[in-house]
Amino acid sequence: MTLIITLILIGTIALLLELFLPGGIVGAVGALCLLAAIVVTFNRYGVNAGILTSLAILILSCIALYYWMKNFEKLPGMKRFILTQSSEQSSLSADRQSLLNQSGRTLTDLGPSGKAMIDGKKLDVVAQSGYIDRDTSVTVIKANGHQIIVRAESL
Repeated sequence: MTLIITLILIGTIALLLELFLPGGIVGAVGALCLLAAIVVTFNRYGVNAGILTSLAILILSCIALYYWMKNFEKLPGMKRFILTQSSEQSSLSADRQSLLNQSGRTLTDLGPSGKAMIDGKKLDVVAQSGYIDRDTSVTVIKANGHQIIVRAESL
């Protein structure tokens, strides 16, 4: 019984350490210890005890995960992992919308994506259809989020 309790404690501690020491190795060791505790329980005490141990580990893991997620920001040192600045998405979208119907020149071949100089800015763009050669005049026809779609200007 001491071996099983030891494996469960080591597994739990290793999984908790994985939160602070990312990389997967410590977490894998923790998961293996918990799995070993279940296997040892099955071997020494039979199917019923093994199933109970498995369920206990699963239920306690779910409860621990719930409380960890709920109280994450209150844990010491976790504030640095939380995004506190507002998203720039709305200003980015407004900036991208101002590019609509602007003309520019391709800096690389667009097949279908590449670079273009539009409104004095070097931007990643996508051709509306097909392939557009380098140094071709293009017009922005759609700008949503991070994607800018252009088409070659007809002569």
